Amino acid sequence: MSKEKISENILARIIKTVDGYMPRSGDWHSELLYVSSRKTPGVRPAIISAELQEILSDYKAFRHLYRHAYTKELRWKK
Repeated sequence: MSKEKISENILARIIKTVDGYMPRSGDWHSELLYVSSRKTPGVRPAIISAELQEILSDYKAFRHLYRHAYTKELRWKK
């Protein structure tokens, strides 16, 4: 199992167990990152920082482009 999948599973288990639900939208990966970076008042603190959410979202977008081999010019500095 990849590191990405393990990290995703950890976040999903925390959200499902503590918050009592799991994002189910077509864009559930992004929603999972968003929910993980926000605190749930009276329930739990944020699991990841907003900065890490942004980094992981960028990585997720890059990985999607790479895996699906879309033709797009890459911004190498980023």
